[in-house]
Amino acid sequence: MNAVKRQKPSISPEDIERLLFHLEDVRDYIIKYGSAQAFHSPARAIADNAKSAIDDLVGQVTGNREYLWGRPANAGGSDAEVQRSADKEARRRRLLGVRIPVRAIRIAANLT
Repeated sequence: MNAVKRQKPSISPEDIERLLFHLEDVRDYIIKYGSAQAFHSPARAIADNAKSAIDDLVGQVTGNREYLWGRPANAGGSDAEVQRSADKEARRRRLLGVRIPVRAIRIAANLT
């Protein structure tokens, strides 16, 4: 028999950041799906359970179960919050690749 030494799996800080970005996206889609369901439906209960499971996983990774929860909005906005959001999007683009929202894509065609 070949004796192959198993290595312990490792995950880099960038891998953790990618995971958190993906979990944030999944959580947002689950919230949208759950809010489109009837209030006491089984589908909404399953969506709530999935959202809670994601929060629990994020809590294990970051130590803060509410890490993905949105911050309270303010009407005036703050320069620090705008900068934080811009930094987060720059990190997302660097780690996950360039993301162009579909609503920002403009298609021009000459149909004549």
